[in-house]
Amino acid sequence: MHASGPTCIPAAHFLRLNDGKTRIFWGMQATIVVVFLTYTAVLFNLPMLWGNKALPLSREQWTITSPRSATSTTPDYNSTKERYPNVARPIAVDVWFALAFLPALDAITVVGSCNRPIIDHWHYFASVRMMTLASLASFIVLLSGNPYTAAYIHHYPGIVCILALTTYALIGFCLDWFHAPPPRKATNLRRWSLQEYATALSRSSGTWSAAITSTAVTCGLGTLLTALIPADWSTIIPVITTGFEAIFLRLHKFGRTSQYTLCAAPFFQGGVCVHWGLRQVMSSPLLILPPRIFFCLLLSSRLILDAHLYTLFCNCPEFHWARRNAVVSTRTLVRAIGALLVLEEMQVVAVVRWIKPVTVVMLYSTSIVGVAMPAAYNVAFRG
Repeated sequence: MHASGPTCIPAAHFLRLNDGKTRIFWGMQATIVVVFLTYTAVLFNLPMLWGNKALPLSREQWTITSPRSATSTTPDYNSTKERYPNVARPIAVDVWFALAFLPALDAITVVGSCNRPIIDHWHYFASVRMMTLASLASFIVLLSGNPYTAAYIHHYPGIVCILALTTYALIGFCLDWFHAPPPRKATNLRRWSLQEYATALSRSSGTWSAAITSTAVTCGLGTLLTALIPADWSTIIPVITTGFEAIFLRLHKFGRTSQYTLCAAPFFQGGVCVHWGLRQVMSSPLLILPPRIFFCLLLSSRLILDAHLYTLFCNCPEFHWARRNAVVSTRTLVRAIGALLVLEEMQVVAVVRWIKPVTVVMLYSTSIVGVAMPAAYNVAFRG
């Protein structure tokens, strides 16, 4: 089953259901999906089981109580305060989602390049930084609804911005400290085939026992933090676990083997799904911000990424190649946003109103399959 060169994996490998290796491959994929869904459900409810209860959902949070709701597909934004006593909470969720949506989409499209070094570096250095900024912005909006902090934020916005940027800089410094920086030279900047990706993944050898032990440590931290950290601050958990994983694997000189990827993927993806998607959507499933403001924030996250590429990552050819060849172009995004706004204005379908739950389901369903497939291929077809 070994092949040489950058040829793609034959589709016949995945369709021969009478072959034992093919059944193992699909069995592992199915098991990973089941574990991912189960762990996600448990992790989401863990704060309530532990006693650290999140804000309970009310019926009004799931429905639009507007006089025109019976005939209109768009929400009445003037009734927001009537539906949400603490209006800062749902607005903070919308701000986080708008700023984090494109980084999540970019991470998936970069995986589609199958270039393992670029995937690893992009996720660790670019995606985590963008998610950190989204979390900080959401925290500021959330604190603006707190009577103890709202006055300070209103009177000293400059100091608040400086504190937020300082926190971001410290997190970025820690990420750079515990991980080798991306190369400064342009090497192997191209799309890989899935087989090349699987081959690169198999270069790190290891045992199942070591993979299970490492998974228990790296993923156990996320479970513990979920039980201890309040739900309103849980978006910082994936940042902590990502840094901890890099430190742990580096100290123990343990590579991301196929076995480790298969063991850890459903737990890491489940944690990210809960803290960077599901918890926000469940607390505020409908879009509260006007669509135009939401999409302006969404596009601003792309501008923030470009600002990073021309400053902090100006000497990282991998990231510039990914921006040009893997990430969805800004022109395509503007066209898609324009089409969605037209549909919303024509009241054809409330696609923007339900954009949060729809995109969370699509993004993470695609992500777990893409992450696990090369590792499952190595274990099933290469032994």
